[in-house]
Amino acid sequence: MNILKLQCFNKSSVTKMGEKFFLTIYAKPNSKKVGVTEINEECISISINAPPVEGKANTAIVEFLSDALGLSKSRVQLERGSKNKNKVVSIIDSDYTSAEQIINQLKKHLIYLFLFILV
Repeated sequence: MNILKLQCFNKSSVTKMGEKFFLTIYAKPNSKKVGVTEINEECISISINAPPVEGKANTAIVEFLSDALGLSKSRVQLERGSKNKNKVVSIIDSDYTSAEQIINQLKKHLIYLFLFILV
């Protein structure tokens, strides 16, 4: 079973409703590196170095997305998931016209995590 299916709760990582885009995020707080670790059709996994206390991780997610997408922080809002790793973030008043544009922009911020297995 795909573990990511358990972590994400939406059927599309980026959806558009009206003038807003909604991003389904899986947050990975307390990470050494900051960036997007995976993009699939269910969610966008983002590693941040902020701890998950007092809203610090939520603030870091909003800051990362606003920087990565070239938007002001006021255009990126946490809609759901303030107290768990599964989050929904909305983007308002942006020049993006499609989900593909947002995904392509986030792909520029992919980080690769390597797993070494010693035999």
